[in-house]
Amino acid sequence: FASPNRALHVAALPKSGAVSRRSVSQLQPTTMAAQRLVLWFRNDLRLHDNYIIAEAAKKMSSNRKLEIVPVYCFDPRHFGTSKYGPKKCGVIRAKFLQESVMDLKMQLRS
Repeated sequence: FASPNRALHVAALPKSGAVSRRSVSQLQPTTMAAQRLVLWFRNDLRLHDNYIIAEAAKKMSSNRKLEIVPVYCFDPRHFGTSKYGPKKCGVIRAKFLQESVMDLKMQLRS
């Protein structure tokens, strides 16, 4: 998701709750009400080369009423059993994923 041509789910949410889906570059600042920008992290949890994070930061600096809400959902399908028998995600991989999400959270707060 670091590449601008890869698919990303971004929703601009006015505080009224209405949802519109668009790219970060199309988000227009508004003076009437604060907006929330939801960044849905899926597989790529890196920040240092993430195009979407850079664009969101630019939008936030030009619109002080913009709130950025990062979201990551643990997909239960990744923790099930494959059709061949073994688990799709072992204990070590699950721990790595958990630590990666916690690291992402700390990086976003700083």
